[in-house]
Amino acid sequence: MSQNGGVLILARVVKTWGSSPRPVGSMMVINEDQKMSGSVSGGCVEGAVVKKAQALFTQHTAEKLSFGVSDEEAWSVGLSCGGSIEVYLQAVDFSLNMVWHSLLKKMQSNQSCLLISDLNKNENWLIEENGSVTGTPLPPMLIKEAQVALEERSHKTPHLRGAKLFYSSVSSKAYLTYHWGCAYYRGLGQYGIYA
Repeated sequence: MSQNGGVLILARVVKTWGSSPRPVGSMMVINEDQKMSGSVSGGCVEGAVVKKAQALFTQHTAEKLSFGVSDEEAWSVGLSCGGSIEVYLQAVDFSLNMVWHSLLKKMQSNQSCLLISDLNKNENWLIEENGSVTGTPLPPMLIKEAQVALEERSHKTPHLRGAKLFYSSVSSKAYLTYHWGCAYYRGLGQYGIYA
């Protein structure tokens, strides 16, 4: 368990260009001791992501990181595959934040849902298959679009006016183990949050 209670840093690949080492939706979880589970680049930039994540434990904020072959840091940490990735890091508090707490409950009961994150405002929502929303109210059109993404089991950044959202499909435990790089399913257990 983290010294900050249920706080971990969630890192997700939200955009890729060219030949990237991991697809959009790949993720990892990082604790305060710099232990991690999952992967955002197959080992290429994880060290840089973990280093950047440490400041977020005290700030409880979010940050976007970009790595590419033209980025000197990417070369120094090993991202030489010819592509670029954008990684979104955010502090996740499973004990105090209702969205994260609800996500954890859905995962524990093996229920599918869709996590929507506003990449500009560090705000999150959870959409269930029946369309119910955990978080501030959302427009019906956005809920319908989110339900389609959930049915497709997709991770994507929809193109909406003025908003930079990211959809993360969270499905069965077997799906999580395969598609989310085991980060939530095994990672939360490793850190004493998910049993």
